[in-house]
Amino acid sequence: MNHPTLKGYTLIEQLDYVDYYSSSSGDTLIAQFRESSVIDLEMAKESLDLILKYKKDRATYGITDARAQFLDFKTEAKNYYREHMVKGETLLHAIVVKDLATKILANIYARFDTPKVPTRVFTSLDDAIEWIEDSKF
Repeated sequence: MNHPTLKGYTLIEQLDYVDYYSSSSGDTLIAQFRESSVIDLEMAKESLDLILKYKKDRATYGITDARAQFLDFKTEAKNYYREHMVKGETLLHAIVVKDLATKILANIYARFDTPKVPTRVFTSLDDAIEWIEDSKF
C-alpha cells in the first residue's frame, strides 16, 4: 500500500508492517498498516511500546488505518491491543477499513467485544480524522 504523506501529520516511525504518523500538536497518532501483514502478539507489543514512547504520558487520540488488502490480526494481538488500550490514555479511537462489508463486520465485532475506549469505524481516513478533530475535548 502506498503510504502518502498525510497533510498536518509527520511520519514518526516505520516498522516492517506499520507506519506511524503524529499530528503537529502530538495529540493524535495514526497507525497505517502495510499490505500483506500478519500482526501477531510480538508485533502488537512492539507497536504499543512505540506508541507509549510518543505519547509522553499524555492522553491521545488514535486512528488505526487497516485498509491494507491483506491484513490479519491474530487473536492474541487483538486481545493484547484491547486489554492495553486504557481509557484515560486514549480518549477516542477510530478504525479505518477498506469497504462497507468490512465496516459492518467490524461494528458487529465491536458490539460483542466492547472496546474500553469510544471507538468508531470508517471507510475513509479523512472522515476518521474529521471525527477525531470534531470530537476533541
